[in-house]
Amino acid sequence: MNTMTRYALVGAATTALDFALFAAGVYALGWHKLLAHAASTVVILPTSFWGMRTWAFQSSGKVTKQAAEFLTVVLTNVAVCQPLVIAITPWPMVAKAAAIVAGITWNFVGFNYVFKR
Repeated sequence: MNTMTRYALVGAATTALDFALFAAGVYALGWHKLLAHAASTVVILPTSFWGMRTWAFQSSGKVTKQAAEFLTVVLTNVAVCQPLVIAITPWPMVAKAAAIVAGITWNFVGFNYVFKR
């Protein structure tokens, strides 16, 4: 299985968890969509890092260096790209879906740098 396929599988699993947590925040807890986005992101970050590092990119580099670079890539995505998309899209679940699609390419390119062998 190639890197892109493994990336897609890890991404699909973490995205499903992200959607579920986001929906719970918005619909079950009544949170604003940006708060629910932030909360779901914080929860999925460790899972995503572990899956991307160990399985998708099969990296054995320095964990602390990779964690810092991973956070830079992800936080740029979730602090700039995704909130912009979410803020301008009126329907919460459509907004979250559009934000995730916008971040997929950004993350793949960034993770290739972070987890290079």
